Amino acid sequence: MIGPKLVIVHLLVFTMLTSFILPASASASQEWQTHYAVNGLVNSGPPDPYQIFKVHYRAINGTVEQFSMKNVEYPHDFQASVTGNGTLEIMFPKNYPNVNADAPEADIAEPIFLSNGQEIAASYFDSDCFRMFSIPFSGSQVIDIAWPDFLTNEPYRGSDVPESCMAETLVQDVVRTKDGIIPPLHQMKAGVRAEEVACGDEFELVARPDGRPYCATSTSAEILKQRWNIK
Repeated sequence: MIGPKLVIVHLLVFTMLTSFILPASASASQEWQTHYAVNGLVNSGPPDPYQIFKVHYRAINGTVEQFSMKNVEYPHDFQASVTGNGTLEIMFPKNYPNVNADAPEADIAEPIFLSNGQEIAASYFDSDCFRMFSIPFSGSQVIDIAWPDFLTNEPYRGSDVPESCMAETLVQDVVRTKDGIIPPLHQMKAGVRAEEVACGDEFELVARPDGRPYCATSTSAEILKQRWNIK
């Protein structure tokens, strides 16, 4: 059984909803946005196919200036920049791989919320498909969420969800290579930002001069950076 020994804390941002269903209409300050995040089952053998998850977020009585992965090498780390005096709300898929532990540890693991580097209180509850967080903020803040990293080689995983949740939490009918990787342009067509395209363990993300993403081996990446004058 995996013990509760935490060694690294990874950062993520998200929050809790006041409802379980995305509203059909909302005011400008309350309009839901969707962030498309690519993730696979890290440390799994054989590697788990990549999937594109839907993370919904909004600010009540405020503005989300930016919502993104904190580091694409750790796809369970997110960060949001907000302004105003309100609440950041996020619907985060329960099946998103964010904890390297098997059940029941993965199901009961709780994140640490940070605002401008200081731990803050936040509330959450679960629906069948999403874990929902609510984080109050005031002024201009950067909000992170830190998940525990266990002393184990277990793959990162999320909670089991009903089959009916798949269409709500995942982009459907994506194209994959035989290795389970989703080609860069297909990721972008699905809504993934160019700077957050996932290339797989043996490849490096390089941005073409026109901004399009390209996945290359480390050797090829250096050649392309020189050719395209990328620093």
